[in-house]
Amino acid sequence: MKKLFNILSVTLYLGIIMASCGSSESESEAQKLLNQAQAALDAKDTSLATALLDSIDKAYTSETEVRKSALKMRSEIIECETLKEIVSADSLLSYYADLHKQMTEKMKLINDPQLVEPYYVPKSAFKADFVNTTGLQARVDEIGQFYMVSSVRGSNLKHNSVTITVDGESATTAVIPYDGEANYRVGGSELVTYMTAQCDTLGKFASAHRSQMGKLTFNGERKQTIQLSPAQITAIADAWEFSQSIVQSRELTVQREKLDKKLQIARDQIARQTEE
Repeated sequence: MKKLFNILSVTLYLGIIMASCGSSESESEAQKLLNQAQAALDAKDTSLATALLDSIDKAYTSETEVRKSALKMRSEIIECETLKEIVSADSLLSYYADLHKQMTEKMKLINDPQLVEPYYVPKSAFKADFVNTTGLQARVDEIGQFYMVSSVRGSNLKHNSVTITVDGESATTAVIPYDGEANYRVGGSELVTYMTAQCDTLGKFASAHRSQMGKLTFNGERKQTIQLSPAQITAIADAWEFSQSIVQSRELTVQREKLDKKLQIARDQIARQTEE
């Protein structure tokens, strides 16, 4: 009973204090938070600015004018964050444009009328009779998608995946079961095609180990391992980075357009809120 009396006494005391302070002190405290939020925004610390504005909304619901200013500041925060994203996107677009220029010089377009579709292959890895050899070839289609083809000549391995190993580290494609299409036989050779999601780990792996000696293992009912020269691993890395320069640039261009629209919306809101 005594504890309850103490709680009621404290509550009554706080009520008296708040009543004596009135709205002016509440507005002053809310304005202090708003000023701190403005300082945080000026310093480009949008996370802190947002947290301070959240505090105003929660603690000072009756302070209409301060909350109105806070609403405008939220639009300014969006503007600030969007400008940061635009700078980052532009930087990446510049990087991938330079990468594309470098990698394009290393690629050869294969445009044989007998093919289903044209594709790019690293000049250093091009073999007109690739299907009659044992090896792995990285390719990039016309829209920039990376894919790979493995070929085994004269051995009945019935392979369905491949592994690249460098200095004890390795990466393996997805398993592609024999289906007569992605995994098929032609003229005494076993051929397996791996689409992007089935072999991107090898592209990334080669990019991280370019110019190193490695091994290529064909996995199936039996296994066969051959050497991969630094030039062969570098060729896979070149194809991967050529693909990335196209795909990432395309995605960043779309992102950049969305950011421009987002920025314009934020600035329109700021303009309206300033007039009100």
